[in-house]
Amino acid sequence: MSLLLLLASATLQAPVPSPAPGKATPERECRRVPNATGSRLGPKRECRTPADWAAIDKAGEQDADAMRRRTARQTY
Repeated sequence: MSLLLLLASATLQAPVPSPAPGKATPERECRRVPNATGSRLGPKRECRTPADWAAIDKAGEQDADAMRRRTARQTY
């Protein structure tokens, strides 16, 4: 009898609280990101919000533009 009560109490779960209706969790977007140079492992997945990816993309474009401007002025 006590085993039955123990099993019955173990199967009962507390209700899972639902998120507040006003606070929606941001959607996550996953991308394959290349590993460091020299690594033998394949690319890994990173999941971030679209706003984070937009900031990363913008920073990458700014770095590429800066490098193009820098190399265009060099004369040998």
